[in-house]
Order: sequence, then C-alpha cells, then structure tokens
Amino acid sequence: MITPCKSCGHKLWSVVRKVDEWVVKVHFDGEESSETYADQVTCCPGCGRWLAEPAVREYYGVRVR
Repeated sequence: MITPCKSCGHKLWSVVRKVDEWVVKVHFDGEESSETYADQVTCCPGCGRWLAEPAVREYYGVRVR
C-alpha cells in the first residue's frame, strides 16, 4: 500500500509481513524520482524521519498467536 510520510508527504510503499511469530511493517521508497526508489528504507528519504515510531513498534511488534 502507498503511504505518505507523516512529516513531508514523501511516497512510501509499505508492506506488512509475518516473520516467524512476528508481524513487521516494511517500508520501501515509492517516489520514482528518488535515488533510493524501490529500495527498503528505515528512514524517510525526503526528510530523514525514522519510520518506526514507539507506538508503531509496539503495534507491529505484537506476537501473532
């Protein structure tokens, strides 16, 4: 799904994946004009904001039963 950065609006492609017993949200650069287009990113290429906030880490770090 395409999700914009909350700070600058840079296009990010986000995927929720199950890894073993964990559910994680993985971000990819979705801005075609960007140097990191289609690369997996942990920080927004537009503004440098870290993409996993504490509340998000708690939500996506929940064990799946």
